[in-house]
Amino acid sequence: MEYQCNKCQFLELMLNTRDGVTPFGLNCLMCDGVMYHVNWPRDERLPNFVELLRIQRRIVTPIMRVFVDALPTHQHIQNAAKEHVERWWELEPALGGGSMSERWPTREAAIEFFIGEWTKPGSPTILPISEYLKGLRL
Repeated sequence: MEYQCNKCQFLELMLNTRDGVTPFGLNCLMCDGVMYHVNWPRDERLPNFVELLRIQRRIVTPIMRVFVDALPTHQHIQNAAKEHVERWWELEPALGGGSMSERWPTREAAIEFFIGEWTKPGSPTILPISEYLKGLRL
């Protein structure tokens, strides 16, 4: 899958291991722009791309990223949930409904809620290629 920045025109090839929805827009790695999904007809789902890399001896660059299914064990999701709860714990939401501290008995309960919401079946996330390949031998 290809994503191109609307500001600096950086073009990133994203590997996709999953059969599901992927985001239309992402934060650009090179600037503060937004990268949009482009060249849709060239999209290819590669669930076994590691084997393809091994066979074709393709070079993996450290900047490459991979779409994977979001899991509660992904550290970046746990960190994002903690940061989200800490930021909004005492604040009243714009649409009403009370603050988080009024809706959940503890911060930990709120964190678990958001981790669950963000990792429902079919939810995508992005991992750096280095994290995805940890423990694999090419």
